[in-house]
Amino acid sequence: MRFLALLLFFLSIQINAENIKIGYIDIDKVIENSSLYMVANSKLTEEFQPRKDELLALYNNIIDLKAKLKLPNDINDDFDYHKDIKEIQTLNAKFNTGSEIWQRSLNESQYSLLVEIELRINQVVNSFATSNNYDLILYENIAFVSNEINITQEIIAEIEKL
Repeated sequence: MRFLALLLFFLSIQINAENIKIGYIDIDKVIENSSLYMVANSKLTEEFQPRKDELLALYNNIIDLKAKLKLPNDINDDFDYHKDIKEIQTLNAKFNTGSEIWQRSLNESQYSLLVEIELRINQVVNSFATSNNYDLILYENIAFVSNEINITQEIIAEIEKL
């Protein structure tokens, strides 16, 4: 009796499986090909590039100061040497702090951008699935996807319509 029940269960799944509409989205491809992402990423670059340039100039200044640093020959040189060492240490601390703040701000902005894009993608996927009668749409960690159910390009097209 138990065997018959299992057999009927699997047969019913097989019969119903033919009516299920499944799609797959390559989410990385969707993000990479989204004009929204490209425009927002360009804005981030424009926003953060000036500070990056300042930090690189500071770093190059530190390297130049280190290259010009000479060991002291007498007591007068010793004073200047320690003054130069102190300046290098101060600039190094400023560079490290500035770099950490810049990187943290950039990471936060990139995260916010990806959250916004993810919300937009989810809205488009939900709308697309409903209007095209999909029962299941998958993305990430899929071992194999046939071209028949890969709807990545359709989702990209829908996002670009916004």
